Amino acid sequence: MAGVVIVGGGQGGFQTAVSLRAEGYEESITLIGEEAHLPYQRPPLSKGMLLGKQEERHAILRPADFFAAQRIDLIAGERVASIDRARRVVSLSSGGTVPYEYLVLATGSRPRLPQIPGIKLPGVFTFRDLRDTEQLRARCVPGPSPGRVLIDYTNSKGQKLQATLMLPAGYEKGKKYPMLVEFYELRSQNHNNFSQPGYSNSPQLSTYASNGYLVLEPDVVYEIGKPGTSSVDCITAAVKKVIELGYADPAKIGLHGHSWSGYQSSFIVTQTDMFAAVVTGAPPTNLLSFYNELYKSSGTVQQGITTVGQVRMGANVTPFNSTKLYMDQSPIFHVDKIKTPFMILHGMEDGAVDYVEGMQFFNAARAAGKQVILLSYPGEAHNLTNRDNQKDFTVRMKQFFDTYLMDKPMPKWMEEGLPQVKKGGPIRE
Repeated sequence: MAGVVIVGGGQGGFQTAVSLRAEGYEESITLIGEEAHLPYQRPPLSKGMLLGKQEERHAILRPADFFAAQRIDLIAGERVASIDRARRVVSLSSGGTVPYEYLVLATGSRPRLPQIPGIKLPGVFTFRDLRDTEQLRARCVPGPSPGRVLIDYTNSKGQKLQATLMLPAGYEKGKKYPMLVEFYELRSQNHNNFSQPGYSNSPQLSTYASNGYLVLEPDVVYEIGKPGTSSVDCITAAVKKVIELGYADPAKIGLHGHSWSGYQSSFIVTQTDMFAAVVTGAPPTNLLSFYNELYKSSGTVQQGITTVGQVRMGANVTPFNSTKLYMDQSPIFHVDKIKTPFMILHGMEDGAVDYVEGMQFFNAARAAGKQVILLSYPGEAHNLTNRDNQKDFTVRMKQFFDTYLMDKPMPKWMEEGLPQVKKGGPIRE
């Protein structure tokens, strides 16, 4: 006589079968599970098993002989294709059927994917079963990802510097990887820091490392009057060292900088073809014009920051008495030498670096026939604060680097562009 059929081989289905026997039910019990495993507990999946501290056997609820002793027919690795309630028959994906008198559905829940840009990107996971845990563990557990390496290097002035190199998940010694360079003055002190994934106008470094990138954070020191030249010297010296050590694929290296480092990444793209792709955010690009512009957020003029502040052109060194020096250190006057595809980010209400700095660099590069994209965000200041804009730029920047460093297909928005009047629409994959 047909007994109970339980669809769902998780803890709920298992406990139903066990409780029926414990309460004296004597007819047949069939437990059908989609996964090809003995029923197991779910809580360890996100704890000990994810950390690699527990093996699969520790989560198993009962061994195989338990089911035989309890007269529970376990059908594992089978999906229920249909249920015929009139005939009281369950049909399996393999073509078999199982009759029932009573039917219990204990299939649990399934992840619901939000319909947001980037949901199909590599590194986005759902978390429900043992297979999900295995995939996550391959990315997260310290074993497959060796962490960071401290790199010692020397610039052309003989100054000894350091950089911290984040290795990708599943790193294999001797294999050369694509590399993203992220910098802002001194960064080697971040060697023991963890980059928390999120959305912003800068790359989320752990996200890139989780998706097969090396991530290099080098130190940069400056010679007064030569901020751009100094950054080229220090950054290229660090990259050359990483290549020499056998970590990076020299043909797959990207560079990102924002604000002060945006100025430097803009200058670097005009001086070397070492990089396959460059993203520069909120960059001062014309020091001649920048000198007399306003720092609108504070109401001050940029003269101080240009001479004795962060730009370091030198005390009393102005565009009027050192015009050639200012031109030499300005990215915009070297656009004719650019050989690398690059992308500019600029908030249109930037109160620290006027939007005109990014716009004129874009216009000059376009006029020179260079491969350049400008992403401008209305209503945004020096750093993106609107959550939708943060997400938008995070996805687009990753797609940009993936195109040139990971050989992924170029998305339509990069290939075709987007007219100003159509800004704000969904990202076209």
